Amino acid sequence: MKSIAEKVIEVVKKETGTENLFMSHNRKQNVVAARIIAARIIKEHTCLGEQDIAQLLGKDKASVHYYLASFRRRYCYEHNFRAMYETCMTHIKEIL
Repeated sequence: MKSIAEKVIEVVKKETGTENLFMSHNRKQNVVAARIIAARIIKEHTCLGEQDIAQLLGKDKASVHYYLASFRRRYCYEHNFRAMYETCMTHIKEIL
């Protein structure tokens, strides 16, 4: 299952333009949004738990819990975030 998760991360990094910053400690809005999207897609399409997702993203479990909890609010109220998620999902459906 981690191979799917790794593919998801690569697609999200490419589609959001955060290749160099994704695994860093950067807190820029677009980088955090990319991590939230990756965490959500991995959670939906694999049977990995928050701890496993945290290891893949290079974050702690609390950060992943925050990412998953904040997804719905951001998806509903932020147009750019929603567009980024939909773009990533379009490309991920091709590899699944």
